[in-house]
Amino acid sequence: MSMNLNQLRVFHAVAKGGSFTQAAQALSITQPAVTVHIRELERYYGVRLFDRGGRRVKLTDAGQTLFEYAQRIFTLAEEAEHALENVRSLRAGRLQILGSLTVGAYYLPPVINLFKAKFPEIQSSLSVDNSQHVVERSRASGRMWAFSRGPSGTSGWWCGRSWRTSWSSWSRPATPGRRGAPCRCTSWASNP
Repeated sequence: MSMNLNQLRVFHAVAKGGSFTQAAQALSITQPAVTVHIRELERYYGVRLFDRGGRRVKLTDAGQTLFEYAQRIFTLAEEAEHALENVRSLRAGRLQILGSLTVGAYYLPPVINLFKAKFPEIQSSLSVDNSQHVVERSRASGRMWAFSRGPSGTSGWWCGRSWRTSWSSWSRPATPGRRGAPCRCTSWASNP
């Protein structure tokens, strides 16, 4: 059995509050449930975590050691949640862009500059290559935006957002991002 994070959360609440009752109130569970979680932790690790006396509890040496680790674990969990929220809300992350020779040299740089101005915390990179390599690299990576002049003789811009979606979509200028209608670079920058 590995460490149970729910039990660790209960332990942490008891240690911070100094009481099983306060921990139960803080976690919206019953006081007997708190007692069961603490007993199971103590039984699993074979140590007493608290000295019980009256209504207050005090950490033992083993309890103090576990509390220090619990503090670090829950601090890291909060940091991870914050980092993921930043990525989700476009306050952090990385954008990798592939562009064919002409598109990458002439059309994408101003669009990327607009994107950087709107989302300064996101790291972006542009790689320029011939159209065939753009397609191959984007398919291989599965995590890049790729832009090229309409392959296979089709006119219009082609934008392939290659993760979690089908490989390619084609565009009409008025309908960015819709299947059968990829985006213009300027609409892509304003609607990331």
